[in-house]
Amino acid sequence: MINTNELDSLLGANLNTNELSFSSFFNRIMEGNLTLSPGAILNEILRIIMSELSLHIGLMQQIIFICVLSAILKVLTDSFKSKGIGELGFYACYLSLVVIIFASFNVALEVASNMIQTITTILELAIPVIMALVIMTGNITAASAYNSLFIFAINIINFIIVNLLKPILIFSVTLSVINHLTEHEVLKNFSELLKKSLQFGVKTIVGLFISLMAIQRTAAPILNNIALRGARSAAGSVPIVGGALTGGIDSVVYLASGAKSAAIVATIIILIVVCAVPIIKLFVISFIYRFIAAIIAPICDKRIVKCLNAVGNFTGILLAISVAIVVMFAAGLFLIVSF
Repeated sequence: MINTNELDSLLGANLNTNELSFSSFFNRIMEGNLTLSPGAILNEILRIIMSELSLHIGLMQQIIFICVLSAILKVLTDSFKSKGIGELGFYACYLSLVVIIFASFNVALEVASNMIQTITTILELAIPVIMALVIMTGNITAASAYNSLFIFAINIINFIIVNLLKPILIFSVTLSVINHLTEHEVLKNFSELLKKSLQFGVKTIVGLFISLMAIQRTAAPILNNIALRGARSAAGSVPIVGGALTGGIDSVVYLASGAKSAAIVATIIILIVVCAVPIIKLFVISFIYRFIAAIIAPICDKRIVKCLNAVGNFTGILLAISVAIVVMFAAGLFLIVSF
């Protein structure tokens, strides 16, 4: 009765495989054949991390080369006691580094944006399927209200992240790069303010979403199961076969409840599978910047070290936003289990 072809096609396009689909996860959960091995999951995560590190080896080499070149120029200029030439060499290296930084950070932004858009599309397709099963359990009022609220929240959150948090993040990185051009760091306080604003914005979005879902879940039982109670009463009043009809209704509700839970678990697993690679990619990029900043600190100009650390921190914020979104929507789906 429920069509999942569009959702399966979307997952096939994103995962480049037809082996993992909503239908296959759903059927395996319903049959009790879904096995999740911690060892296999850990091995897969390590494989993805190593694959991403190998893909970004060129980025590491370019950044380290520029940093070493800057350190050599600094040593040479200190030997000749020519501060003007030293500053010129520093700015040449710094500008080259800025080009690489913005290119890689743009990749990180694109990865996060594509992930958020994919999550939005998956949920817009999966929620109606889940709510159809919730309606089959008799919770018509709760399903109708929760469906509208969930879809509305998804689109609002997507709009806020794309049109508000993303520009602030880009501006913050730009400001941080400019701030480390000089040793005085005149824009440090403004950059820190924007950073804290981003963190506060993410926490606010997560808190509001969970609060709205929880309030809706609390209010739903007031009118829940009215249709189910009416159907059971009507079936029970039928002479002779009333008991059998009531038992049939209970069986349908029980199966629908199991199918609803299976659909929710399948959706959460799909979200994790789809988001695993983008999240690990963001983690690797953030780690690379912080790792390079740590190893070049003894030899390189402290302004370059601070710049790399700042970019690593802002990439970490982008990673935190992505993880928060996945956790937030997974928590919202878990609330539906109790319907």
